[in-house]
Amino acid sequence: MTRSHAEHDPGCGVCGVYGISVAAELVGMAPQSLRLYEQRGLLEPARSTGGTRRYSSEDLERLHRIAELLSNGVNLTGVAMVLDLQDTNARLRADRDATRPDSDQESRGSSSSPQPVATPRRLPASDGAPAHLGHTAPTRRRSAARRRRSPA
Repeated sequence: MTRSHAEHDPGCGVCGVYGISVAAELVGMAPQSLRLYEQRGLLEPARSTGGTRRYSSEDLERLHRIAELLSNGVNLTGVAMVLDLQDTNARLRADRDATRPDSDQESRGSSSSPQPVATPRRLPASDGAPAHLGHTAPTRRRSAARRRRSPA
């Protein structure tokens, strides 16, 4: 089934079954926000033959991720980048899992859901460690007024 035609299939996670007002209510957003996110390329709902947007359960999950990122202070450009990276990561994991032999997957104990990856953090340099391995000192910018002043 293509995403351009919305058909009702309860078991289908990618089939568009919710209209824009219902989808907006389910995720706690305004319908105009959903239109904006589509315009910005953050999601692509299916369309009925008459052109009506039809949102799937996957679209609703994506909208929840968008809302979470926005509430954490990420702007729409950043949201687009994060979602793209998450989609790429999921595709790469699926490709990797598809190319592994079944016995290899079982021996490693991998699951079908992706595991969260820890974000690396810089630690302050300890005594005796080279300065380039720890944090760097913050730089101070001169104010525009100080730069314009001529030496007296």
